[in-house]
Amino acid sequence: MTLYRFGPLLQDLDVWLLSEGTHLRPYETLGAHAATMDGVTGTRFSVWAPNARRVSVVGQFNYWDGRRHPMRFRKESGIWELFVPGAHNGQLYKFELIDAHGNLRVKADPYAFESQMRPESASLICDLRPKWNSQRTAERRTSLMPRSLSMKCISAPGAVIPIIISG
Repeated sequence: MTLYRFGPLLQDLDVWLLSEGTHLRPYETLGAHAATMDGVTGTRFSVWAPNARRVSVVGQFNYWDGRRHPMRFRKESGIWELFVPGAHNGQLYKFELIDAHGNLRVKADPYAFESQMRPESASLICDLRPKWNSQRTAERRTSLMPRSLSMKCISAPGAVIPIIISG
């Protein structure tokens, strides 16, 4: 049996804001996010399930076996979290939980950035931010910039409206 060696994943401020319901970008904290911890690449998973008895992350990376990756419960917030080494973009996953009544349920991630189409329902590990080719992006920006501008004002009853005319 391998011991889990990674510490808490969520920052205290995130936990506090999520607990009081005032976090402005919970999608950046909850769900699946690529991460490197202690030099190990993988994905960190987190889900809010305060009444669950147990939560595991299951997916292609563990043959959909809920015994392999049980998540750690953050009692102060009701959030379950886990870092899974080797889990990467493009892999399917779900959360397997035992609810308050002892029923086993397998659920899609409500904060997933990508999911399968019906009738399938697994979530897909993927990045939130697209990776930009900086050279191509710079060329594209300069090609969209107008070369010369002149300003002209037109008037309407009670208002002056400036118009930019490309020259």
